[in-house]
Amino acid sequence: MDKTLMLYHSGVGSTKMISQLISEKLTTRTEVRAISIEDIKDFSLLEDYTILCIGFPTYHASPSKTMTKFISILPYFENPKFVFAYTTCGFYSANTLRIFAKQCKEKNLIVVYSQSYLSPATDGILISPNIKIFLDFEKGLLNKIDSDIENFFLILQFCEFPHKLPKFKLCSILNYPNKLLGSVYKPKIYYFENLCCHCNNCIIQCPNNCLSFDSNKALQHFKNDCEHCYRCIHYCQKKALSLDKQHSPKKQFDLEFWKNKKTQFDLEFWKNKKNQY
Repeated sequence: MDKTLMLYHSGVGSTKMISQLISEKLTTRTEVRAISIEDIKDFSLLEDYTILCIGFPTYHASPSKTMTKFISILPYFENPKFVFAYTTCGFYSANTLRIFAKQCKEKNLIVVYSQSYLSPATDGILISPNIKIFLDFEKGLLNKIDSDIENFFLILQFCEFPHKLPKFKLCSILNYPNKLLGSVYKPKIYYFENLCCHCNNCIIQCPNNCLSFDSNKALQHFKNDCEHCYRCIHYCQKKALSLDKQHSPKKQFDLEFWKNKKTQFDLEFWKNKKNQY
């Protein structure tokens, strides 16, 4: 079996977690290398692979700006590469995967299978920290990933021309107001200078260079380039950033949060394994 390259863009950590889980499942079938697109400096890396797994978050019913930009600057590949595309979303991915598949096709990246995974809502938890569903992945996630991987390889094995776009979801029309609002409205990120330690972590973490300190050490936020991942808020050690004018965030999807989530998945995996025998 050909080697598999997993490329992902993760805002705060949901997509990275899904990518890690898929990678672990794939190792029984193929040699896998996983890498964030933010760490790719040379596109020649892709030349050695015909199978790609590409993951990204859904922001306002569209692929993340970072992933869209990455695909747009890729070269056209003379030989097709076959893609398992997946996206993470807090509520509903709408036609995100269809939009992405169309963009991939322009580079001869053929999406043969796609899936969305309900994940912790990075914006929802900042707005409504007491709603528990914003904290969790969908139930039965590991079994769903197993099934998706099986289906992906079955299609590769038996379908000669597997380049069929994901179906257009009619119900996504109801989501258009949210999509339009997301493209027009740019929420302000409030800065609590009294809490800030000027570690620059928020600036370093931002994938689109939307943050900087001015000469007076006040944080500047360039809204037009922001894609609403809120990594800056979730990874602020002092909780000096917030979407709330009055309060710093009560819950964060930081490294400790994802470490605990991974432990839960590992326990679930071994529990399922034990039940099989």
